[in-house]
Amino acid sequence: MALDQAQLIGTFLELVLQGFYIMLFIEHVKILHGSAANSWAFRYLLATSITIFLLATTHTIVDVTRATIAFTATPSIPNAAAKYYANFSAFMSIFRTAIYDALTIVSDAFIVYRCFLVWGKNYWITLLPFLLFLADFATSVWSTSALGVAPTGDPFAVIAVTLRVRYFYGFTIAVNLLCTALISYKIWNVNRGAAGRFGGPVVSKLVAVFIESAAIYSMFLVALLTTSILGTDVMFILLNMMCPIIGIVFSSVIVRVTSERSKASFQASSLRSRETRFGSRAEPTGAMEIRLETVTHTGTDGPDKYTNAV
Repeated sequence: MALDQAQLIGTFLELVLQGFYIMLFIEHVKILHGSAANSWAFRYLLATSITIFLLATTHTIVDVTRATIAFTATPSIPNAAAKYYANFSAFMSIFRTAIYDALTIVSDAFIVYRCFLVWGKNYWITLLPFLLFLADFATSVWSTSALGVAPTGDPFAVIAVTLRVRYFYGFTIAVNLLCTALISYKIWNVNRGAAGRFGGPVVSKLVAVFIESAAIYSMFLVALLTTSILGTDVMFILLNMMCPIIGIVFSSVIVRVTSERSKASFQASSLRSRETRFGSRAEPTGAMEIRLETVTHTGTDGPDKYTNAV
């Protein structure tokens, strides 16, 4: 597949995904607006949500602008679009790459912070994810800066930049998989100790939400890394799609967790209504309360609470 064809297909798919992301983001904002939380963690969640949306939208606008220039600016020049896209050191090319890198860093920073909160601000547990994040950030700057000095048409410069980009993709995959595993294990472990009537099924679904979201994002990252190693231009199709995908995965976690919480609240209310009507009473073995910021186990031995900025 030719480079200009890959870029055009990627831009079209990016537009489709961005449209879906906008609808999901609107639902996401409604949920955050309806929340009464006012903690620092919640404000950070809100700021991250807005930043991701703005960066993803800007990236889409830049890609549409590049496609318009590539295919309409100089139609009389043979292979004008291919030559335009092959100039990786052009300002628009570096700018869109910087946007994607910034979006990835913002998303990765949040998942590391989320892991830090879920583990009760345990510095030792989150030391390795944080170090991987620093490597992630360093390689993003390293690879993007290399674009600005890469001579157009120099195959050795392209190889050097591509190698740096692969390191960046690799560290991003490592950060997301490790943090997701730690978060899921912590939630599962607290839920196992809670042994609540509704906590079990609901928190199991919560773990599934995290794992499924991480699996989708990681699948695209692995595909991106694989196509980069193979040297196929299909990589650019996936690369164009990544920004809205990051936004979709981020917002879908909020929406799905809130949905599960609403179902759990409805079930608990129904049970209390039946107990009041028939005079029965549930055993006080514990319960699990899911919020946007906390997951709390309240049982006979007292509360066991940890912050979970989902």
